[in-house]
Amino acid sequence: MAHVPSPIAETVSPLLPIGFLSEGSRGYLIFISHLYNRLFISIIKISFRDCEENTILTREIIDVIIKINKPDCPLLAHLVGKNLDLNFYNIVVSENKVSYIIVAGKKDLSIIKKISGDVKLEIRYKNINNKDVLLWVENYSPCSFCKTLLKYKGLPTGLKLDKDKKPVYRILVPKRSLLKNFVSDLEESGLGPDLLKIDLRLRIARLTPTQIRALILAYENGFFDYPKKINLERLLEIMGVKPSTLDEILRRGLRKLVEEYLIRREGIEIDL
Repeated sequence: MAHVPSPIAETVSPLLPIGFLSEGSRGYLIFISHLYNRLFISIIKISFRDCEENTILTREIIDVIIKINKPDCPLLAHLVGKNLDLNFYNIVVSENKVSYIIVAGKKDLSIIKKISGDVKLEIRYKNINNKDVLLWVENYSPCSFCKTLLKYKGLPTGLKLDKDKKPVYRILVPKRSLLKNFVSDLEESGLGPDLLKIDLRLRIARLTPTQIRALILAYENGFFDYPKKINLERLLEIMGVKPSTLDEILRRGLRKLVEEYLIRREGIEIDL
């Protein structure tokens, strides 16, 4: 890479991108600039992990509904067998933490607080209204399912408890080849996974995980319906973000979807 001495670096023209090369999880941006009558080429190495919150770059993705019969999640394991009215929203998994936004009936609040105290979960926020209670719960000891999901770059987009109070996840897996290994690892961990449904989704339009979660939550809860089944204030609560943040997430996500639909080109064969 060409080097410009610092005393005259300020006189160099702005860097102009002229190319991009990719290699595995790394990429190389190629720029050109000039100083007086000389041209300089700069190559900058980047990691795709540094891109916008692990942007989904794949052209296809697997939409999976999977039941876990023997959960080892401290929260879910304690919920099995209890008659609670719960809805889970915006599950975010990282290496050291799993966050849930839970909407529960008022009568269930004391039980959830007791469980959280017993298994050392943190309730960061709670909002009690006339109908229900919204809780932001964080678990700092990710379970085997969440660790495996992270290993295979899966994205949780939903969680429900079935009639037996067993957790049923909806997840997105970036490749078909990863799904078999993902399920195999869950079986080896003793979680007793059952695949309930598998769908193939094409073209995720370079959406980030946050944008995918926000758009799915908004769509499935009726935010785009007319009349709306959920207002912006409620969507903010179940996403756990500020109004300006959610507005940016939705606008950027919708822009990518519109661009993908309007700009993409598909070759077709026509007999004339």
